[in-house]
Amino acid sequence: MKYVTLLLQVGVLYVFSLVGTWIQGVFHLSMPGSLIGMLMLFLLLSTRILPLFLIPSTTGLMEYGSFLFSKGSIIFLLVVASTVVTLIVSGYISQLLITTKK
Repeated sequence: MKYVTLLLQVGVLYVFSLVGTWIQGVFHLSMPGSLIGMLMLFLLLSTRILPLFLIPSTTGLMEYGSFLFSKGSIIFLLVVASTVVTLIVSGYISQLLITTKK
C-alpha cells in the first residue's frame, strides 16, 4: 500500500509538470514548463486547496535512520560520484553533437 501511495504522489507531481509544460507551449512563455508547474503546485499548497501530501513519505525514512546513519557517507559519495559522471558524459555528448553539426 505504501508503494501505491508513493506512486500516486509522484504521479501528481508529474501531472503538475506536464500541465506546466502544456501551458508554456500554448502561451509561448519563456519560462520553463516545469517551473510553471511548480508555481501552480506552490499556489495550491499555499491556498490549502491541495494538502501537503509528501510528509508521510519522507517521514518513512525515519524507519531507516540507523541504516542511513551507518551508510550515509557511502550513499553521499555514490550520489556525488554519479552526478559527476553524468555531468562529464553529458558534456562530452554535447560537445560531440556540436562539433558534428559544424
